[in-house]
Amino acid sequence: MASDLEETAKLISKRGFRVLVFDRLNSGRSSIDFDKSEPEEEGHIKDLEALLKHVGARRAFIVGRSGGARIALKFTLSYPETVRGLFLWGISAGETAYRFLDNYYFGKNLRACQIGGMADVCKLEHFALMIEARPENEKILMAVDPGQFISVMKSWRAVFAVGAHYHVMGISNKQLGSIKTPTKIMPYIDPMHPIKAARFAHQKISTSDLQEFSKTNRDASLLESTAAKSFCEFANRPYCAPTVLTS
Repeated sequence: MASDLEETAKLISKRGFRVLVFDRLNSGRSSIDFDKSEPEEEGHIKDLEALLKHVGARRAFIVGRSGGARIALKFTLSYPETVRGLFLWGISAGETAYRFLDNYYFGKNLRACQIGGMADVCKLEHFALMIEARPENEKILMAVDPGQFISVMKSWRAVFAVGAHYHVMGISNKQLGSIKTPTKIMPYIDPMHPIKAARFAHQKISTSDLQEFSKTNRDASLLESTAAKSFCEFANRPYCAPTVLTS
């Protein structure tokens, strides 16, 4: 998991919230499994729902940044009764984001495996960090059949491409308009997360508030504290006792 997200989680917890940090399958400190027949993000959503049940959280605020924002939106569409509120920090959209993510999620994994098998996959930064976090992951990765890995990557890549060019990546306009959950949108301003995507989501989600651009257009070292403060202000409205899940 990114250290800056961990810092944001700590800042939120200091304000009295219970915070669960969700590392998606095949990332961070989570498990490794490339024997999945279902679309990748559908699996993430089911894992998230299972985690909440496991800890006895019947309802939760779901906080997601970048790819996590996409998972948070999809989770809300699948389990609206579970989501007390949505905090979306950085919404991916546009050709720049698609090209980068297509390569980051799938392209370089495929090239590494095709050239040097799972040994080269283990050397990629993403998986090297997973091995550093859990040394046993190297043995698990090396046991994966390269043909299976390539097949899964190609399958997940094809599904990802279907919704990659929506105004909000992966989420159709109709889906956005169907969301009635209280939502706070905080822009994360760079070419991967254009302000127009945040504004479009705000326009479509009738129950959303959009944080002013000027409040996030500042030094990167202040982004975590800005996000934590913004979330806490949002979550301290008159809801039930707070539980937060950061994805």
